Amino acid sequence: MTNIIEVAKQILELIALIGVFAATVGFAWGQFKSGKIKGASQQTIDNTALIKTLEERYDVLSREMQRQNEEHKSEREVWHKESGELKRQLGELQGIIKEKDGKLAEYKEIFQGRNPQLDEFIKSSGEFQVTLMNFMAEVKTYIQPK
Repeated sequence: MTNIIEVAKQILELIALIGVFAATVGFAWGQFKSGKIKGASQQTIDNTALIKTLEERYDVLSREMQRQNEEHKSEREVWHKESGELKRQLGELQGIIKEKDGKLAEYKEIFQGRNPQLDEFIKSSGEFQVTLMNFMAEVKTYIQPK
């Protein structure tokens, strides 16, 4: 749970850094368009300094984004591995529960006097008796012709 909070915190920090960058670019653009910077040489010096500052901030933001992306990549890999293991364990537990439910139903039938194995045996015995009676009838006709 703390990992999720840390990830959320880092995402908010990244959004704040991007916001500061956007505000700086917006302010510089507004100053440039409004013509408030006085003097052509001063304006060129200020623009050069502004461009250099913006490039530095861009580099800092790029490195920070790469660092956070690498950090989150390893966390995502761990989460993916853990979620796969949890899914496997969940599948095993579902299989165990299904088997347990089948056994409970079987035991319930046994306690209610309906043993499934006994029912199968009785059904097979009945079928065998019918087959045996038919066979005996055929044998009787061969032994005692009419």
